[in-house]
Amino acid sequence: MKFLIVEQNEGINHNISVLLSEYKGGSTCESAYDLDRGLDMAIVGKYDMIVIGCNGVKTAVKNLITKVRVDNSVPIVVLSNDKDLEVKIDLLNSGADSYMPYDFDNNEFLAVINSVLRRYYCNFGTNIYEFKNLQINFFERSVKIDGEQMNIVAKMYEVFEYMVRHKEIIISKNTLFNRVWGFESETTFSVVEVYISKLRKLLEKGGLSNHLQTIKNAGYLWTEKENANN
Repeated sequence: MKFLIVEQNEGINHNISVLLSEYKGGSTCESAYDLDRGLDMAIVGKYDMIVIGCNGVKTAVKNLITKVRVDNSVPIVVLSNDKDLEVKIDLLNSGADSYMPYDFDNNEFLAVINSVLRRYYCNFGTNIYEFKNLQINFFERSVKIDGEQMNIVAKMYEVFEYMVRHKEIIISKNTLFNRVWGFESETTFSVVEVYISKLRKLLEKGGLSNHLQTIKNAGYLWTEKENANN
């Protein structure tokens, strides 16, 4: 999981990041301390969820949500202590998926996060993915084929997990690169091809490589369809 926290208060930002970093056994959190930076990161960064602190100008937060929504369906949770019902309705109508007060209970906050993610990604509610002789444990970040633990490095696992969580959807090379390495990484895009090749060789051990497809001029696809062809 990859979260973006847009919150100008560094202490609050840090606390939310620490809380979400343990989500589902370990997640990545990146922080923005102003709305302009948050918008730039949201557009380019390919996050699984964005948490926005609304403790300033409500119009600016609304504009950020609206701009993100132009070409991004990422789930958004807004934090605010504003008691004005009209403000809450306006932010939700602008594209926010949930609205919570800053003085939230940690367990309630995580339950809301899980609920919103579950609506977006149907398989985020479970820690285990099983397909044929393949098992991925999202909590342990491990991969087994025919019951045998695979030796898989962190970046390869992240590529695989992202594709599995978005199964039957073509993922572009740019999206994978930004999601796993980050748009500010000095690594070249060719690293994606390298890791896809290594991942395909690993999957060959279980006769699963044909489910990891390269789609010419489009990207990559994890499919469960039996007639999959590379």
